[in-house]
Amino acid sequence: MISPSTIYKPRKDVRYRIVSDEAVVVRQQSTEVIVLNEVAARILQLLDAHTTLSELIHALEAEFDIDPPQLEHDVMGFIKELLEAGVIIPTVPSALENGDVL
Repeated sequence: MISPSTIYKPRKDVRYRIVSDEAVVVRQQSTEVIVLNEVAARILQLLDAHTTLSELIHALEAEFDIDPPQLEHDVMGFIKELLEAGVIIPTVPSALENGDVL
């Protein structure tokens, strides 16, 4: 379960670049390229291994004109997608899955 108090970070093999308010994301272990819109790109930038999802959501509320309950719902859904795609991992050791190490 994804919790607002959880801290995430990109996996070590993930590289991304911001291009015209979008992000292009590549996992070195995969041939898949993911293109993110402006808000999703900003979320990825804020996933720095120090920011909780709750803090991330508050930062986005200050930057974008998005309804707070909708923003929280969308962020949680996007985090789930990033986890499933293997782009991010939780930084809390007990929450690590699939043998990932910090």
